[in-house]
Amino acid sequence: MISKTKRLTVCLCALLLAAATTQSLRADVDFLAVDGTAHLSSGDTVAVVTGSVLCTVGDTLGVSVALVQTRGQTSLVGSGNVDGIACLGVRQFFAVPVDILIPLDGTFKKGPSSAVVSAFTSDGMGGFDNFTDSVAIHVSK
Repeated sequence: MISKTKRLTVCLCALLLAAATTQSLRADVDFLAVDGTAHLSSGDTVAVVTGSVLCTVGDTLGVSVALVQTRGQTSLVGSGNVDGIACLGVRQFFAVPVDILIPLDGTFKKGPSSAVVSAFTSDGMGGFDNFTDSVAIHVSK
């Protein structure tokens, strides 16, 4: 029979191992900042949203953007993403081209818009993290 002390020791070791394993499987997005201006390109059908992010070295980073521009009673909606970026453990810059989704024949105009920007990471072993921010962005040429 296993003594009560040995059983408690085995349980404690198992808990410590589980905690250590959980920490090593945790990817982190530590910082996300979105620039206040998006620049137009490709005949005003693409707005490039830029910013910076800090994530855990060795993780893989992706950034997605949903951009909405309202003019009167009409809204223009666009989205874009970049992924597969290696996290370096230092502040890194990103640029996400946002293509118009609705209406298909729409064009971005200079002026105010709103965006939801999400940075997400994966450590390749089941750990992941994301950070999402809603921001006001001015679209310019």
